[in-house]
Formats: sequence, C-alpha cells, structure tokens
Amino acid sequence: MISAQISVGIATVSASEALRGSKTFPVTATQFNTRIEALGWGDFDRVMGPLVFDLTYINMSVVVDDTFEERVGALWTAMFPNIDRELPPGLTQAELQGENFHKWRNAWYDVHTLWAHLNAERDVFVMTNTKDFQKNADKLALHGLKAVHTPAEALRILTN
Repeated sequence: MISAQISVGIATVSASEALRGSKTFPVTATQFNTRIEALGWGDFDRVMGPLVFDLTYINMSVVVDDTFEERVGALWTAMFPNIDRELPPGLTQAELQGENFHKWRNAWYDVHTLWAHLNAERDVFVMTNTKDFQKNADKLALHGLKAVHTPAEALRILTN
C-alpha cells in the first residue's frame, strides 16, 4: 500500500483577484480570510506570496530575497512575453484597477501565485485557469513547476 501525505494550501496572492461577479477586491486580510472561510477552505494552509506594498497583506506575505526579481521576471517572460511587466510611471490605483490593465493584473496574479507555489516547494499547482500554465508547461518545468491541474482534475487524481 502506498500512502502519501497531501498538503493543500491557498496562496495569499489570491486576494489580488477580484471577487467573482464583482470588480472589488478583499481590502483587508480579515476580509480575505472571511472569504476563504465562507468557501469552506479555512483549514487549508496559507501559501504566502511575496510582500508587495499596496497589492498584498503585510501579515500574510513573505519578504523576498535577492533572487525574487530575476525569478519573477523569468516566469513572466515564459508565460506572458507579450505583456509588458513594467507599469507606466504615474499610474493611479484607479487606472490600475480599470479595464485597460485587466490582462496585466491577470498576468501579475498568475506569475506571483506561481512564485508563491514554487517558493513553498509545493508539488501540484491547483487553479481554475490553467490555460496559460498548460500551454507553457515545458518552459515552466524549467523553472520548477511539476504539475498544474484544475480543482476538478486534482480531486479526480486524489480520489482514484
């Protein structure tokens, strides 16, 4: 009999995603945790994302080391070579949250969530939008991504 310990974690970077059916973000860590509790995921570990002022929660993030910028840049290039990583100078929060930066926000979320997963040395990356990860699987494997599945796929694997 083969036994495996399975650890499920929720990336705290998830708070940068707008709520489904809404354009609002959980403003505080308390709101984020309330959202997680309401989904029934309160017992899951938190996989801490990088501390980014105005985008992540200070008490639910990790201070990054000297390899962070290079690693995130490499992940961004592998996944989103056609989206400029640098934001224009003087961009306001309102502009950043607007429709013109929707693709940039999604790219930022995907890259930073993947960084959190890799930094926490997790084996299976689970997320609902796997398109960009699957289409770039070979490039991302070079950066340490072992597997990516939707929640339904992961559940099917775990129950078979």
